[in-house]
Amino acid sequence: MDKSYFQCFRCFYKCVLKTDMIRHVNKKKLCTRKLESYVYSDEELKTKSLNRIYVNDVLNKNLCTFCNKDFVSKSSLKRHLISFCKNKKHQNVTTDESVNINNVTIDESVNNITIDESVNNITIDESVNINIDNSVNINLNINLLTSFDKNWNIEHIDNNLKLILLLNNSKFTKTLENILDNKSNLNVLLDQTKKEGIVFNDDKLQHKDIKDILRKSMDKLYEQLCGFYTDLSNPNILDININVLSNELNEAKVKYNNYKKDLVVQNKVNELISNIYMKQKNITVKEIKHTLSEGY
Repeated sequence: MDKSYFQCFRCFYKCVLKTDMIRHVNKKKLCTRKLESYVYSDEELKTKSLNRIYVNDVLNKNLCTFCNKDFVSKSSLKRHLISFCKNKKHQNVTTDESVNINNVTIDESVNNITIDESVNNITIDESVNINIDNSVNINLNINLLTSFDKNWNIEHIDNNLKLILLLNNSKFTKTLENILDNKSNLNVLLDQTKKEGIVFNDDKLQHKDIKDILRKSMDKLYEQLCGFYTDLSNPNILDININVLSNELNEAKVKYNNYKKDLVVQNKVNELISNIYMKQKNITVKEIKHTLSEGY
């Protein structure tokens, strides 16, 4: 590679001439998207790809020595080394970046809490030392997003809103919209073509087929509506006619079963769910960036 070049931040293709990169990013059939690219919005991907990179700017700074990919910041390189670099994993090499995962420090305004998992020692303000037996598991949840495969965080939805959503004619889509009002639930990113996507799972990003994402979302929404029914009917805290609630739950069950067996219905519902996720895309990118930077 010459002294300066351009790099596609979507697929990591490199070239020397800007005209080549312009042609590359404007192709009708977009290049295959790498997992790391999802932390950038579509606008950021194009802007970064059209910015010339100078070798002296990245040499020995933000260059992955295992796969030769360049990154605009040390945090991006660090995240790549920890979670994404296949060459590093194949070589089974331990770097300083991966070692730092075992020492997690949270700087609070009042207390400085340091957890060293390798020795199972917790120090608070350096005045209290608590030794934890090796048989005890320490689970420090420093990530801000909930995993896609786990239940959504619905602490922002009170019983009155649960009733409104259960009674709504658009139960599934309205419930999803309200669930995504809580930023901790923004764990899905769909590509602009709506043909592929990623989810935030177990502290990392994972590729998933878009049909699997939408099918899983529909399953979770039905389970959530069933949960609303249980919360409202046992006990009947809002003094609502139980038959009304049962009828609404049965309606949700019928819609859910139709989605499962009718391809036409499934396609229409998938489009609605996709559009809801796409509306939140820019905010989701920011939340994933923030969570990954906090976690790593």
